Amino acid sequence: MQRTWGICLASLAFLLVGTGCDNKKSTGDTAGSAEAKPKVALGGTCKANQDCVSGHGCADDKTCQTYKTIECRGRGDTCKREGLCTGDGKRCVAGGDADCKASKVCEKEARCTAKLGSCVIGSAEDCKALCTQFGRCTFQDNKCVADSDDDCKASEACTKYEKCTAQAGSCFKDTR
Repeated sequence: MQRTWGICLASLAFLLVGTGCDNKKSTGDTAGSAEAKPKVALGGTCKANQDCVSGHGCADDKTCQTYKTIECRGRGDTCKREGLCTGDGKRCVAGGDADCKASKVCEKEARCTAKLGSCVIGSAEDCKALCTQFGRCTFQDNKCVADSDDDCKASEACTKYEKCTAQAGSCFKDTR
């Protein structure tokens, strides 16, 4: 017996959730006639929410995520600005360095390393953006500081604003 378009149209709701009409002959035995696709685990590739294991949904990047992570990623102030893109129970946290590196706090404040759910300055690597702009190239006491005149001289602070002297962790104009 052939499936008809009438059955397909009547099944439109199923189509929206990933069950389509395939126009193949029906065996008459609908139970067990099609093998169920295995559900995709957290982080796996998906096309729709139904592809993911229970309690997870298909995120914009086509990976299965918790619904809280999907919510966190959609909140620009939380994710894009602060790097808090991963759902952890009832709150949004920095789930890894990738969350932080893609955020504004990495670009503007060198907070590119995830630590205990927040984005922090964690290494000399994190200081690169502040080095180029402000001469704060040296990682010291969990901060980026201008430790020497050489740090300042390689920065825009020196070339544009004549702030070429390191003093108290920042670059200043030479007042001597």
